[in-house]
Amino acid sequence: MNLQVRFEKVQNLLEEWLEFLLLEPIRKYPNHSPTNIQPWINSLKKLSIDELVEFENNLIIRSNDSDFLKLLDDIKNLTTFPKFNLLNNNEKLISNKIKEKKSHEIKAIKNLIHPLDEINIIDIGSGAAHLSENLINKKNRNSICIDLNGEFQQRGKKRIHQNNLENSQKIKFLTVNFDESSSINRNRKYKNDIVIGLHACGDLSPDIINFALKDNSKYILSIGCCYHKITTKYNLSSTARLQLSTNAFNLAARTHRIQTKKDLERKIMVRTYRYGLHCYLYSLGHQVFFPIGQTKLSDYELSFGSYAKKYATNLNIKSEIAEVFFNQQEIQNQINDLIYIDIFRGIFGRLIESYLILDRALYLCERGHRVEIIEIFDRKLSPRNLAIFANKIK
Repeated sequence: MNLQVRFEKVQNLLEEWLEFLLLEPIRKYPNHSPTNIQPWINSLKKLSIDELVEFENNLIIRSNDSDFLKLLDDIKNLTTFPKFNLLNNNEKLISNKIKEKKSHEIKAIKNLIHPLDEINIIDIGSGAAHLSENLINKKNRNSICIDLNGEFQQRGKKRIHQNNLENSQKIKFLTVNFDESSSINRNRKYKNDIVIGLHACGDLSPDIINFALKDNSKYILSIGCCYHKITTKYNLSSTARLQLSTNAFNLAARTHRIQTKKDLERKIMVRTYRYGLHCYLYSLGHQVFFPIGQTKLSDYELSFGSYAKKYATNLNIKSEIAEVFFNQQEIQNQINDLIYIDIFRGIFGRLIESYLILDRALYLCERGHRVEIIEIFDRKLSPRNLAIFANKIK
């Protein structure tokens, strides 16, 4: 794969849609419906719930609209990366009480770096060090585990000491609020290092990459996460030019999860009330999007009027009036439009994620690394699964 060519194609396609992607449709209400895609939105509205699940998961739809189908094919092609072949999925890990997702991730990383021996591991955001414990076990490796949470680290120390005394002597814990300027004092037992950031949130992933470059590490394994927490640390490579928003990063953060029928029905239910509340508040003169914080699933068993009264507590909402407003056919149509425009907008999430990952990969290429991007984890278990594996060659 030519990463530069792939990146340019991703960047060009996103640029065509950038204005649409920078803000959620609800934040543009009542001017939320772009006329150029209305036929596509209408085609989504005609889908059964099962067909809509297929569309969300695999970008598959029966349509005679060649432009719509081409867009979907382009996105699928640009966001398809080589899948990592996990050979030892039945391997027993040394750590116990690990959830299936974490176990799968550890096994995949073990397989990936299996050929690397006599190496120092720098495990950033290590938590209780389940990953490092398994990577050093029966190998000529040691690890420095870096995390801000000292309580997790103490649990890890105790567990590793109980599991295997030899392993406990090969792991050092540092409680550090890590960023790219961090200086890690250590004795390098082996010549080469690998810096690992497994699901490093937001700016932490580029911080890890820059730290590894500064530290002259031989290998880097970066797997990003929580893109909505990115601030300014993107467009790292020389050819990256898109100015993205938190709303756009949110798409990347929630993309690629396998949706079930139940998941989708719940999402539509939540958005129906959430969008209805904004439409109602807008009608009362509150034109700025009104944040309501975390809700509960039981809230959606309430009438809309009771929901509105609960989550707009400072605005003296009258539940009966809110209910009448919500049940107007015109308002229901507007809410439905907002929901399906947002579903359509979701198809760009993996493309935005690919833009961020390709940008980081090219940044490493420009600094003398051979770089692979692989889909390292099973999407069903771990949808944030795009890994950058870099090897310093200069």
